[in-house]
Amino acid sequence: MQPSDENLKSQPFLNPEKLLIPVIACALFISSCSLFDGKIGGGRDSYVGTVSFGFEVSSFRPCGGSEQWWFTGGEVLVDLQAMYNDLGVNWYEPVYAELRGEPGGRGEFGHLGAYQREFRISDILEVRLLDDGECSR
Repeated sequence: MQPSDENLKSQPFLNPEKLLIPVIACALFISSCSLFDGKIGGGRDSYVGTVSFGFEVSSFRPCGGSEQWWFTGGEVLVDLQAMYNDLGVNWYEPVYAELRGEPGGRGEFGHLGAYQREFRISDILEVRLLDDGECSR
């Protein structure tokens, strides 16, 4: 015997109308959680944040995050440094970047272990000057 629509609606745990809001809320909460700050759509390993270089500084800071990641990446890293320099910024000045890569586990990396992760970049999607208020902490 199939339950009628009225019987389903009278059972709060079976009523699709009453389940919709909690299910959507749970889905939004789960989708907003991310293992790493700065992760963006368009690829599971794409990140948006700020990049800065200087004397013993090679830094990526994901937007909205507090961590700094130390860059690795061979030839791609050389290209990123050249793009940073081409923007005409001073050392240590952050610029906007969208990058593909693989952040490592938490630890102490880079100069004096000042970076919380190592970030092996594989592709540069965009590098440009920061707009006012963009990617602030």
